Amino acid sequence: MLKLVLVLYSCFGVVSFGAADSILIRSISIVDGTGAQKTGPLDIEITGNRISRIGANLKTKAGKIIDGHGKFAIPGLIDTHTHLHSVPGSVFRKDSENEIQRQQVFQLKAYLAAGVTTVLDAAAPESLFKEISEGKNTSPRVLALAPFLTPQGGYFASVEARGKIYSDLWTPLVDETSADAHFEKAARLNALGTKVTLEKGFGPFEVWPIFDESFRSTIVAKARKYNSPLFIHSMSKEEHRLALSMQPYALVHAGFDDQVADAEIIQEIKNSVVYVSTTLAIYKMMLLMWDSKTLNEPWIRMLVPPEQIETALNVEATKKVVEKIVLDSKPWWVPKFLARLLSGLFLNQAIIEKQLARSQKSVALMQEAGIPLVMGSDAGNWPVWSTFFHGVGSILEVEALHEAGLSPMEVIIASTSRAAKLLKMDSEIGKIGEGMIADIIILNEDPLTNPTAYRNLNFVIKDGVAKTPAEWLL
Repeated sequence: MLKLVLVLYSCFGVVSFGAADSILIRSISIVDGTGAQKTGPLDIEITGNRISRIGANLKTKAGKIIDGHGKFAIPGLIDTHTHLHSVPGSVFRKDSENEIQRQQVFQLKAYLAAGVTTVLDAAAPESLFKEISEGKNTSPRVLALAPFLTPQGGYFASVEARGKIYSDLWTPLVDETSADAHFEKAARLNALGTKVTLEKGFGPFEVWPIFDESFRSTIVAKARKYNSPLFIHSMSKEEHRLALSMQPYALVHAGFDDQVADAEIIQEIKNSVVYVSTTLAIYKMMLLMWDSKTLNEPWIRMLVPPEQIETALNVEATKKVVEKIVLDSKPWWVPKFLARLLSGLFLNQAIIEKQLARSQKSVALMQEAGIPLVMGSDAGNWPVWSTFFHGVGSILEVEALHEAGLSPMEVIIASTSRAAKLLKMDSEIGKIGEGMIADIIILNEDPLTNPTAYRNLNFVIKDGVAKTPAEWLL
């Protein structure tokens, strides 16, 4: 009998005996992340943390067999704009240090459960680099930007805006000496690049100062000296134009929530050969504050800690979040009592829906122009936000790109191979191919026909470790 079983195995691969660190995904349709047409059904063999073979009816000694019949494989998603330390709603709940740390651990697992195998933290404090070096196996692959450069009194410079979670973020720059110190320290941390803010304020008012022309030139010179590519926070046409004058590697937001991008700025961005992280999920995540139906959907309930869901559903908490955001971003000359009283007029569901529509239109124009877009959610963002959920934001970003008019294949490219190129890791991740690191998500539905397929994952494989979404969250 045993001899018969071994013969069947060698011919058809119907049973598996062999190395515990090897996996065979049997008979799955493959979208490899490069833009090539879907192939398969084919087998994918993983040995250690690498894809060793791809082919039909592979004979294998794999220790684990995954049935891929009727399922679809794409590379692990790459989110190019996250803020890992931020815990949604923590300001409202007044979470203790232990509560914050517990949720931070869960949030890392949530990325893997959502199919996100690599993330870029877009403003990493020094403490995050220590955590990266520890290399936890329940975390996505983490890269980070540092230093975070903002002028004194500028965007996200105040103690009030940073709160307890970001009390250790890079101090605002006051002069060239402080810039040198920041760059020197970041160079030792092996950061991917430098984050610079050019944010004057949300809406029609100039609220925060930005670096003047002389200081911008100093930052450019320091970045070149330390070989640190510039990733610039800018949101409007004027801010994008200032950003482009600094010859950035990437814009960390597509922006344009108050105006649709015109042909002139689209051409300038294209000519600059700069990556753009899309961050449409900013608005999607904001809208969750008024969307109890979506908050109660099983896929979100799985990915979000219960206390964060509870805060998001709390009407009083939503009111306080709106008030806090308006107070922290108001012009100095507006009295606090008036800003608090009128906060709902400046930040509400209808306004955010219009901002989303304008930004999606601008992203569509960028895609049409051939600007290299990369998927980024801005999950975490300010700690005061109650609904900027980790993992959830990445899925909402993918769906928002579909809604903006990008084809399913274009969305996959932006979320995998092109994002890997931005991270300078395209020889290792972002594609399904022999020799590549085995970061693969297995979907129950075809992502080329169903934009919400990412809500229903079968397996997530990161560095050759395969688990169901629920298993990653344990």
